[in-house]
Amino acid sequence: MINEGFDETYVTLFDKQDRLITLFETFGFTYWGRKDNGELVYHKILNAKHNPYNDFPMIETKGKNKYLLSIYSEYHTKLFPDSKLHTERTHIVEDLSFTNTIEKVYLTAMTGVNIVNIGDLIVIYRTADSGKSAEYSSVATSVCTLIDKKYISKFSNLKSFIGYCVKGTVFTKDELKRFWDNGKYPYVIKMLYNFALPKRIIRKELIEQVVIDRNQRIMVVPLSDEGFNKIIELGEVNEGYIIN
Repeated sequence: MINEGFDETYVTLFDKQDRLITLFETFGFTYWGRKDNGELVYHKILNAKHNPYNDFPMIETKGKNKYLLSIYSEYHTKLFPDSKLHTERTHIVEDLSFTNTIEKVYLTAMTGVNIVNIGDLIVIYRTADSGKSAEYSSVATSVCTLIDKKYISKFSNLKSFIGYCVKGTVFTKDELKRFWDNGKYPYVIKMLYNFALPKRIIRKELIEQVVIDRNQRIMVVPLSDEGFNKIIELGEVNEGYIIN
């Protein structure tokens, strides 16, 4: 819809698809009418509602803090399949819940995550492949919106922790149980996967364009408005995705 320059779209569903209807309503679709065959018609008009779900996949940039957030290459494309690199020709995107969902759950021990707040914009930074130069294989790939942040210690029990994480994370239930037992990843954040950058940006280019410093270790790195806008420009993002 955005790439083709339209500002309205629609989807048809049946009454019995109540969970799917709820999902579309969450993301800004509203009831428009019913077709002769009984199908319901839901439509969405692109106009800023200042709500990350209703505005999805658009992002509101004004007054928002922006960060570069690293993710290991071994997890990156499993979690962000539309951000697959051209060099990952042999990577098979599996039909799993965490690949299909728009809500991505990220578990980490990086202390910098505690400064990121709900509504902030996150640029996903895929770390270098093992044995390869970071200059060319560390890549900015995607833009997300932080919608929730929790501490693992705040979950009342293991069941609630797994229930919160399991559909949006690359980790299995057994792995999540181990993390719960040993507290390996104390920070749990949930993001909306807004869009992949049409042109991925390698670390070398980010340095040359003064988005990051050469000596900077990328974990959770605050971005200036200028730095974020440069990523949007270098990534060749359609301006229709941006609410200024």
